Parts: sequence; C-alpha cells; structure tokens
Amino acid sequence: NVQLPPHLAAGTPGRGFVLDGFPATLQQAQLLEKALTGLDLAAEQALVDGASLVVPPPPDVMPQLQRPLMSGLDAVLFLECQDESIAAKRVLGRRLDPLTGRMYHLDFDPPPANMPGLSDRLILVTAADSNTSLVPHRLASYAAAAPPLSNWLARFSTLRRPLDGAAALSEVLSATGDMVNGMLKAKASAYAAVQAAEAGGRAKGSADRVRRKGLCKSGWGYLDRCLDKSKASIVCRCGLIGCYTTHCALSVMMSI
Repeated sequence: NVQLPPHLAAGTPGRGFVLDGFPATLQQAQLLEKALTGLDLAAEQALVDGASLVVPPPPDVMPQLQRPLMSGLDAVLFLECQDESIAAKRVLGRRLDPLTGRMYHLDFDPPPANMPGLSDRLILVTAADSNTSLVPHRLASYAAAAPPLSNWLARFSTLRRPLDGAAALSEVLSATGDMVNGMLKAKASAYAAVQAAEAGGRAKGSADRVRRKGLCKSGWGYLDRCLDKSKASIVCRCGLIGCYTTHCALSVMMSI
C-alpha cells in the first residue's frame, strides 16, 4: 500500500508533495495512482472479463481500458543517463559535510578549495546505493524496470518529463527549475480560468434571478409574490416587512 501525505489523506487542500526515486517500478506507479485517484485497471479488467457472453452489456457501460488516463500527479521527472559509467560515478562520488549537512560530489560538484578544513572533514556517503558492489545490480534492476514503467506513464499524455541527467549539475538544475516553473504557471492559469468561469456562472445566476423577480428598492432582498395566494401584491423576501408596504413597492411594475 501507499501512504499518502496527511493533508492528501484527509482530503484538505495543501501545497502538494515531491517524491524522490518513487515510483521506481510499474507496480509502485499503479499503487500510487490508485491511492491518489482510485484508478484500478486490474479491477476494471476483471469486470470486463466477467461480463456475460450470452447477454453482453452495452459497450458504453463497460470500462474503456485503452482510454487516455488522468493522473493524480502533475509530472514525473526522469533524469536520463545512457552512459552507465557516468551513472556509477555520480552515485559513488558523493561526500557529506557533517558540519553543514551540505552534500558534494568529487567530480560533478566538488567542494570549494578556498575553505580550510572542508576537504578533511568530508565523509563518504555510506547509503545502500553508494555500495560499489551493488551499483551494477542497481543499474540492471533499473534497466529491467524502466520499460514497463515508461509504457505506463505514457498512457497519461505529458506526465513523463525527460531530463538529461548526464549534463552538468547547473544545467540539470536550470532545466528542472524551468520545467517546474512552467508547470506551476500552467496550473495557476488553469485555476484562474476555473475561478473566472465559476464567478461568471454565479453572476449570470444572480442576473437571472433579478430579471425573474426584481429587486426590493432597499436592495436587501428579492421580490416575490405574497405568500397569501388570495392577494396579488408583491412581498420582499428580506423578512423585515409584510405586504402592501411602500418599502417593497416595485420601482418598475413587472410580472413575476
């Protein structure tokens, strides 16, 4: 199972989240999507497989398994590196400054030479993925898992965003920043469009009510027929007055 961030699990608005190195396999990606949107293609396939062959259900009520999918994620960034020697070097060259928590890389992001004592206190990163003997195995596992994962992500239109992981660190950071900023701007524009459409709908509804019923001269309420059906006069819905008062007289006689 996939554990969602608290604000997502509770269904409350939040600032989103970033996942690093996950999902790494097809199964993880499918479980994540199920947790985010409820998508379960395996259950849909079972429904299709279990449909009656004698009296088949109408096609429009059955799941369309090959339809384009909508993800609960905004993007999946892939740092692609075709040269395994570069990939291995990136993993094995990391060093940590225990004083500041800053991570360096001996080849791609070396520590500055003008900081006395820095090089002496750097320590080798001993995470599991930094074990020299495990690097070939990890690369082989990734090569096996990447094709089915990529095929899955391709079903979500522009979800998969490739980046050149073999480029210089500054170039990778710049490209990543540009991609994320573009995505955030697109989301902001889409949200603004939705808000504008909703505001337009509310304004139209209000205008329709005014045209249909008229407004009280006080501006406090809408005019409607008197609750006493035997009377033909108009009464304000503001609740402050009754029938036959000048307070609720229509400025323009109208039929409602």
